[in-house]
Order: sequence, then structure tokens, then C-alpha cells
Amino acid sequence: SDLRQRAGDAQKVLEAYEVLLLNKGDSDPLVPEGSRSNYILVSGKGKDAAVLSSVDEDILIGITLTAVQRVCGKLGIPFHKRKLRLSDVLEADAIAMLGTSVGVLPVRELVVTKEGLPALPPACQKLFVPRSDNTAALLKPSHDHPIIQQLVEAYTSAIF
Repeated sequence: SDLRQRAGDAQKVLEAYEVLLLNKGDSDPLVPEGSRSNYILVSGKGKDAAVLSSVDEDILIGITLTAVQRVCGKLGIPFHKRKLRLSDVLEADAIAMLGTSVGVLPVRELVVTKEGLPALPPACQKLFVPRSDNTAALLKPSHDHPIIQQLVEAYTSAIF
């Protein structure tokens, strides 16, 4: 499909593992899932931290997402499903892509082409730092987040 082709092209240009899909049309676009994977956000600090995922009707539910939800319950980590918007992604304390082969993959940075940057709401554009390769990036060192570390450990040690 055209969407699959555009996502693949963007992955190559950005040298990215995954491309998040944005439903354009309002000032804070819906970001339901990646082009080939689900994702989770961690929002909040300490005991107020929670894992967020897109609502079921917005995504193709993956088995890794289901497993992450189950392990969050076992570990006592709040897990909430809601419509995730661009502001949620940009404001998240941590992000991880989910997939059968990669498991729980912490996100290092969000990257957008300089051509794509103007399509983002102005408040979002300010968060990205221009780079020399015609892109702009927002660092998200998610591998250091304790909840992401717990989920990676749980996945790799087959608690799921």
C-alpha cells in the first residue's frame, strides 16, 4: 500500500527502526501505532509513573503488547489505554517499541526530516534540535528509565 511504501521510505531516509503513524487533521494529531509495531509510553515519576498504550480500536493488537500489559499487572505498574496524541509522545518520560522479534525496544530518539518538521504543531517543532543530516531530533534516552528496564528484563527472562 501507499502508506507502507511511505513508511518504508521514511525508515530508510531517517535510518530508523520504526516510523510512528500520525493521523493529521488537528493541532495534536493522534499517534496510534508504528508502521509495523505497537509502542508504549511511560509517563510520570516514581509511584505516579504509568505505562500508556493506544486504545484497542486504534491499533492492531500485538502479542508483545498483550504480554507487556500482563507483566505490568504482575509488577504492580499501572497500565492505561487511551487515545495517544503527539503531545503524549513528546512529553513522555520514556518510549519503547514492541515486537515479537525485538521484544521491548527502548527508544533513543525521535527524528523528523526537516521537510516534515513544519507539519508538526509549532509548539512541538521547538522541541526538536536540527542536525547536519537534514533532520531534527528529540532525545528520549528511554533505556535508562526504571520501568522500561523492568519490562526489558521481564521480556528477556521469559516471565511473559
